[in-house]
Amino acid sequence: MFNFKGSVVLVTGGNGGIGRGIALGFAQAGASVAVVGRNTAKNERVVAEIAALGGRAIGVACDVQRRESILRTVATVQDQLASDPEWYDRAIKRVPLSRIGTPADIANAALFLCSDLGGYITGQCIVVDGGLMA
Repeated sequence: MFNFKGSVVLVTGGNGGIGRGIALGFAQAGASVAVVGRNTAKNERVVAEIAALGGRAIGVACDVQRRESILRTVATVQDQLASDPEWYDRAIKRVPLSRIGTPADIANAALFLCSDLGGYITGQCIVVDGGLMA
């Protein structure tokens, strides 16, 4: 149904729950998958599941609250899975704000929605993606 052969996918929280399902789905569709989470053992279990399906995957321990951990993770994925070393730079250039989002970006949206200023907003999806979906 979907064809992601030749694609590299980095799934944060890919070692459990919805993230695990996303990682397995992309692997079944042919993508090379980086299973990213803080727990190395859980990462490796999902990597083994992907390998059992005939897919290609790596597990990368990462704390997405730490910039240096994110940068190290991206470098690892680039080195081990990406055949095109410029993929990350191109991906960031596609985001109109040209930067990686931070936990504070999401927190600011939540603070706004929960404040009196957001008191008349109901039933909306607020996309916090640096303008990618705009």
